[in-house]
Amino acid sequence: QVTLAENHRLVRDVAQLPDGDFELESVDWVGINADPPDLERLSGLKGLKQLHLPGPLWSRNADGGKDLSRDLRFIAPVTTLEELTFSYHFLDRIRFKDAGIKEIANLTGLRELVLRTSSVKGHELAAFKAMRALDVTLCPFDDEGMRNLEGMTQLRRLWIGDTQITDAGLAKIAGLTSIEDLDLHGTQITDAGLANLKNLTKLRKLNLMGLEMTDAALEHLRGMHELEQLNLYRTRITNAGLSQLTQLPRLTEADVRYTRASRTGVDALRAALPKTRVLFVDSSAAGKSKIPRPAGKTETDVAAWVRAAGGKAVMENAHAEQRLTEISLAATGVTDAQMETLAGLSGLRKLNLEATEVGDLGLRHLARLSGLRELNLNSTMVSDGGLAHLAGLRQLGSLRLEETYVEGPGLSSLAALPALEALSLLGSPVTNTGLEAVSRIATLTRLSLAYTDFTDEGVTGLRRLSRLDELDLTGSDLGDAGLESLKGIGSLRTLALRDARITDKGLAALASLPRLANLDLTRTRVTDAGAEALGKLTALENLKLDYAELNDKAFERLAPLSRLTGLSLDSTHLTDAAVATLIGMRRLKQLNLYHTLVTEKGLAELKTALPDCKIIWDAKSRLPNRRRS
Repeated sequence: QVTLAENHRLVRDVAQLPDGDFELESVDWVGINADPPDLERLSGLKGLKQLHLPGPLWSRNADGGKDLSRDLRFIAPVTTLEELTFSYHFLDRIRFKDAGIKEIANLTGLRELVLRTSSVKGHELAAFKAMRALDVTLCPFDDEGMRNLEGMTQLRRLWIGDTQITDAGLAKIAGLTSIEDLDLHGTQITDAGLANLKNLTKLRKLNLMGLEMTDAALEHLRGMHELEQLNLYRTRITNAGLSQLTQLPRLTEADVRYTRASRTGVDALRAALPKTRVLFVDSSAAGKSKIPRPAGKTETDVAAWVRAAGGKAVMENAHAEQRLTEISLAATGVTDAQMETLAGLSGLRKLNLEATEVGDLGLRHLARLSGLRELNLNSTMVSDGGLAHLAGLRQLGSLRLEETYVEGPGLSSLAALPALEALSLLGSPVTNTGLEAVSRIATLTRLSLAYTDFTDEGVTGLRRLSRLDELDLTGSDLGDAGLESLKGIGSLRTLALRDARITDKGLAALASLPRLANLDLTRTRVTDAGAEALGKLTALENLKLDYAELNDKAFERLAPLSRLTGLSLDSTHLTDAAVATLIGMRRLKQLNLYHTLVTEKGLAELKTALPDCKIIWDAKSRLPNRRRS
């Protein structure tokens, strides 16, 4: 179909074209079966402004995958062209590359270019300084391509979602202050990159779907008073981030589905911006009624409020008055807003907020709890951004951050806590950056990094923790190289390596831990070959080797472990031949032989020789269909 320049009339039938000479304003080939060489037919259309081409034009299968991008040269004579688009190709990437763009570099009047799903990297776009709209979604568009956008000062719409751009590339558009519509979804952009948008104050539509961004990035949006649509789908923003959106007066739609925001944060945003449509999927437990405010301001009133909310409160006499010393609001319906009720409890020593909707906003109110010694934030909505509010709790000795959104950067705030001895990050997505911050908390004696996301490279800093007594690395990616990095922690007495990637080779590093008394190697890759290294750990008192590939002969090498009081050998290959070695461990108080091949005869010998030892054993557990189950 075409559009006539004279009257802008759309014509779909050749018979409807006027007699005599006429000019075409637009040509739309989408849906027709054409080949790139056919573009030569358009080279004489001197007044053409809009050209819409089918994406499949460039992806013919009959030509054996030949690159015909340069055939776009046939439209180079059409110097009046302002808009060039390729339709979407639903099968695969459009086989059109930068070489084709180079062929039309003379068309400097181009204002709109749609190259979605093509193979364009953007390396030939610098000539088009009059560009108003560019769509390279799902292209291998990269940072070099971003550099070619710097001169497009009239750009209004830029769609670069699902491309290869990074924070460095995004810096190239910091000066394109005319942009009104920006799509960055599915890219590698982080908080640092989004700082480059702070001067784009004319933005009306911003798509940040799926970005690795946090609440900190929303600070850069504060000046975008024209912003109407904001997509934060599957980002890492929390309720604290939602509170910043209230500074956007013209916001009509915000998509916060599958973020870290909760129902209470969304309710607060809707109350502040009643005309804004907020898209949100509520995955929180239903049925928790709103908790009223305390009847008064005394600590007795607060205690009554805690109990009414379903929690527990402990009060003690201090200087002839009742003071709140312990509060548990675990699994109640309390939210960030209610934390203000606790702000003045200077005598509070223990606070449990596990499994609540409390997040970074709520932690602001805990900053005044100067007497707090134990804080449980397990399974809350706390992230790195909120940890700075805990930096003043100088008596805090135990902090639990299990199953939170803490990744690492915020942990640096905890180095200022002089009394912090116990820290648990079990199940939180802590990375190597987080371990570096943890290694600066010199007072730690107990640390759990179970089921976190660090690697061997991140473990090296833990050597600084010279007071560390207990270290739990269960379910981590720790390998032999990482175990080698622990050699400098001479104070370590308890080490849990369950489900880690430890092999026999790495066990030699444990010999440098002279005080090691408790060791868990359950479901690691330890075999007979590692028994010799284990036999040298003569300070061991408790050892777990469940599921180790350990047989009787190798087990004899553990005979020097005479201090053992607890030994777990579930699902190893031991038989009655190992009984003599076990009898030599005279201090044993608990022995697990479940799923081993030890018989009733062997069990009887053990019970006679070790009368004070509790032995876990079941005759049927040695059956083939039960072992290693």
